[in-house]
Amino acid sequence: MGIIEQQNAAIGNAVLDINEYPQLRLTAAATESGRDVHEAGVEQTWKSALVLLPAMQWNFSSERSPSRNDFLPELQDVVDAFIDSLLDSAADSGLRTCLNVQLAYLYGNTQELESRDFAYRLLYEHRQYHYDICAGMSYGTVPFVEHQRKIRQALRDGTLELQECSAARDDEGLFREAAEARLLASLPPVLVSDSKSDEEDGSGISMDEREDS
Repeated sequence: MGIIEQQNAAIGNAVLDINEYPQLRLTAAATESGRDVHEAGVEQTWKSALVLLPAMQWNFSSERSPSRNDFLPELQDVVDAFIDSLLDSAADSGLRTCLNVQLAYLYGNTQELESRDFAYRLLYEHRQYHYDICAGMSYGTVPFVEHQRKIRQALRDGTLELQECSAARDDEGLFREAAEARLLASLPPVLVSDSKSDEEDGSGISMDEREDS
């Protein structure tokens, strides 16, 4: 396996020039007439390489780490890096999907992120993002990311002050719970056979069998 260093390359937020930065990626084995070309006795036709990109392209600086010998960053540094990278990502990029999933996992499974006070551990420009999620805003959607991008810029420019929530709660583009509840309520009811009720009435005939008769 070869190692390719790309000091000037960006991950997710820029298009790499493959002529300037040639890349070899790990791919699935090619096949010939359904036969794996990597099976015994067949010469391999691909090479694997490890592409190294600088941590700064994840919007993370190792200088924020309490120890240069500590490989794992603090939770707030990870959240800051993910939020910044998410808001910088293109709408149609796989990176945005990946970051949305990672942030959703952190907010759904990390007890520290359930507290509004965690915002004080984040960069100032990311605190409203955290407050809005704590306020129940539907995160991970296109409207949410676009909204938070504007909020971040306003905080950077000093034209906005932090608040409990940065949008009206009747904005169903950002608060989707009510709209989703109405959609579910509009769906036809699902008929479910209750086997316990069938046994209790002594008929021994299932609901499907009754309908057929």
